Amino acid sequence: MKALFFLRHYNDIDHITPVIYKWVDSGHTCDIVLIGKSRFRNDYRIEFLRKLDGVRMAHIRDLLPPVEFVRWFLQTLILIRNVRRPYLAPITAALAKSYDAGRRAPVWHSTAQRLLKRSFGGPHEGASEGVVVFDWIERNSSICVEWVAVMLSTARAMGLGTVSLPHGDSPHASQLIRRRELRLEPDTTFANAGIFDKVVVPNELCSVRFRPFMDNRKLAVLGSPRYCDEWLAKLATLMPPSPLTRSD
Repeated sequence: MKALFFLRHYNDIDHITPVIYKWVDSGHTCDIVLIGKSRFRNDYRIEFLRKLDGVRMAHIRDLLPPVEFVRWFLQTLILIRNVRRPYLAPITAALAKSYDAGRRAPVWHSTAQRLLKRSFGGPHEGASEGVVVFDWIERNSSICVEWVAVMLSTARAMGLGTVSLPHGDSPHASQLIRRRELRLEPDTTFANAGIFDKVVVPNELCSVRFRPFMDNRKLAVLGSPRYCDEWLAKLATLMPPSPLTRSD
């Protein structure tokens, strides 16, 4: 089976790298599309994945025509909350309103079809059995929920599965772990997880974030891929030397 993984930044690279390693070690193949900053191309885990048999990797910038990439990037920029600083919020809100969902849709659909066809073939070729995998998508994500929803709906139309692998390994029995978390009620930050066919979490403490927003049959608790003994032993052989030195 083939998988298409989308990787953004440090956290999901750290969490999903062992999943990809075991995926190809089990005889499957995958494409990896980097959708974060270009500097992550030099991450030691990315370097490790790039050398694995059965893995094909590229940055989204290299897979889309230049004009389409610029449009995809700008549309993403005006919608993600990370750039909505107080001084930018009025500008991005105005841009999002004037360049509305109807005008954004052609770019979302075009990029989705292009990326999925590259990995699984076009509708007339018969998409191979496979799955599309993201980290998690929430209101503060550095990736646009609107685009991910189009990616997932297009994938389903091709007969592909869709999976979210949230990177959080929550060790907190209490939900009151951050400032302003004084209300013990479902956090809508995690509501978008329901757009996936399956959400796989490391432990029950993580699962409570998502259960209010989806059918329990969509949620699977399978343990932590990055904190299991097998991966920690492998990781020890991959990590670059520490830049820190002892001072006697």
